[in-house]
Amino acid sequence: MRYAGGDWLLFVDADSFPRRELFAEVAEAIEAGRCLAGGSTVAFERRDLVVRFWVALWNAMSRIMKWGAGSFLFCEAAAFRAAGGLTSSFTPRRKSIFATASSASRDGSAAAS
Repeated sequence: MRYAGGDWLLFVDADSFPRRELFAEVAEAIEAGRCLAGGSTVAFERRDLVVRFWVALWNAMSRIMKWGAGSFLFCEAAAFRAAGGLTSSFTPRRKSIFATASSASRDGSAAAS
């Protein structure tokens, strides 16, 4: 991350296909000035029952626990660096730090998911 510029960092997995509307929502959240980080729920093109069940379960748990799916995350660069950034081994401790940052807002209240 030492080469990344800008005030915000956006992480998107290579096999993810975020919609334009998601990027617009991120821009709105950033412009509102009340969040440090965030993520999104997930969706899959496969429609079989097992996949739909697990995706629904993950999305419900991620909202309740304020977990961001690793496939799409954004974070204010200064907060990301203050939390220690990422290492090549993205440990559970680092995930916990990021989850804490992503559930916090600038005014100290929980961010909406």
